[in-house]
Amino acid sequence: HSLHADRGRGIKEALDFLAPFFENIPHSQAEVAKSVMLGVSRCPRNIGENPLTLERVRKILQNDERMPEALRQERLFIFDPSDQGEESFLKRHEIIDAIKK
Repeated sequence: HSLHADRGRGIKEALDFLAPFFENIPHSQAEVAKSVMLGVSRCPRNIGENPLTLERVRKILQNDERMPEALRQERLFIFDPSDQGEESFLKRHEIIDAIKK
């Protein structure tokens, strides 16, 4: 149970750190979110017996309204530097391509 608590605390601390960057930006401005990507790279491949997926990370972030919705949804990615994540994890070249857009 403590492993899950530590992961949850890590996510909360990351959101607490990021939220002030978006305080004065109206959340309806999806254009702002287009210039930012939010990547999660230090995450387990599995939680229990279930693989960690981008959809699961989105669900964790969906209720945190301190950041624009576009950033929490469309501009969010997960990455495993060893390319061992499941199919929703981006590969290095996919991240580079997304940044170039």
